[in-house]
Amino acid sequence: MNFLLELKLKKAIAVFGLCALSNLIISFSVYYFVQFNIFKNEAIKMSEYFSKVISEKNIELKIKKEDIELNADSYLLENTGFPLELNSKNLIYISKKTDYADFSDKGVLAILNSKEIIIKVDGEFQNIPLASVLGNREEITINKETVKTFVESLDLNGSGFLKTLLGAMAMQKLILYVSEFLWGYLLLTTAVFYLLKFSGYQPEKELIRALAVVYYGIFLLIEVPVSYFKLPLNFIHVFVLGFFALGFFLKFKLDQKLKQSS
Repeated sequence: MNFLLELKLKKAIAVFGLCALSNLIISFSVYYFVQFNIFKNEAIKMSEYFSKVISEKNIELKIKKEDIELNADSYLLENTGFPLELNSKNLIYISKKTDYADFSDKGVLAILNSKEIIIKVDGEFQNIPLASVLGNREEITINKETVKTFVESLDLNGSGFLKTLLGAMAMQKLILYVSEFLWGYLLLTTAVFYLLKFSGYQPEKELIRALAVVYYGIFLLIEVPVSYFKLPLNFIHVFVLGFFALGFFLKFKLDQKLKQSS
């Protein structure tokens, strides 16, 4: 493994790039041949569910930045017929005056009132103001006609839906590659460098940087099965493993170098 001690940053970046390209190809292949049809069928069932419920309940909902308008006092969307398995009796309760008490009273995952949407995820509440939902729009109207138009625009049975998903996935992957590169190039390099320096060694920062970049490139090769099988491995685990692996490897090599020179 002495060749690692001669690794240059340019070669390390090239290795990282190849690993990222391999990750992208494998990810797209797995998604297209394994996951896409499952996701598409779920999306079709969800669109059918919402179209049916909104039509049957004759829901007319208008979301504005500081209020909501609806053609009834409240609406409760039941879990019955929803294509995904949920740990709640109902899906969402909509009312101008709904509050946190309705999560238990109505058995819902989310509520929508005149100020915000509140979603309960793993026992924690996530608050989304109406202005954030609207973005640059002045209002959003939800009724059977707008839902029908929205579902048609998704092109679920055509190429449009696939292109949208692949585009979103490509953006997600780009963010992943940039963040992983920075974790290696900056954070892991700095941590290992000062670990060795404070231990009395004289490490070469550029060598550590090259090894750290390659380390995160290797992680990209196993990222696909980790994500696909939802293994409990996050960025902290990867960083800590790299910190100790690179630290002990370089310490061992530096000790060998000191013995040879003495």
